[in-house]
Amino acid sequence: MTKWSLRCLAAIMSLSALVWVAEAAEQAPSKLNLDAAAAQNSQSEVAKFCINNASAEADAHLAWQKAQIMQMEDELKQKIADLEAKEAENKKWVLARQDLLQKGRDNVVAIFSHMQPESAALQLSAMQDDVAAAVLSKLSPRNASAILDEIDPPRAARLADVMAGNTPSVPEAKKAL
Repeated sequence: MTKWSLRCLAAIMSLSALVWVAEAAEQAPSKLNLDAAAAQNSQSEVAKFCINNASAEADAHLAWQKAQIMQMEDELKQKIADLEAKEAENKKWVLARQDLLQKGRDNVVAIFSHMQPESAALQLSAMQDDVAAAVLSKLSPRNASAILDEIDPPRAARLADVMAGNTPSVPEAKKAL
């Protein structure tokens, strides 16, 4: 509690004591009536004090809330900046990984382009259809046709479909396997 709140609380407690005194004054001689009048006058001064300082108390509370909001806003801006930095770092890593994968694919294509068609066909037969089709599509047409000529005809037809973009639906692909 703030000083003003404590003062208002003390004033209210003293007012309740004055009310008790006033009630006693009604039953006591006239000397107590004078004290009760003074207490009522004092009560109105306390009430005026509380009323006059209530807006200052509210202003102080609003200023405190504003400071808290500003602090939270600064913390939020810092967290956003940190997240943006992390996002930039992640993008850098993703691009580096994609570059590495692309180089790896290019190396695999270069290896298959220098292999004998029979050996390349055996290797591609062990690969998944989409990977084998990707490698074949990057080879020169002459090398790709020589390798496809060595692959089992149903598998060669599936690879040609995948290379052409005519991928079969899932149930048809399972039947083909």
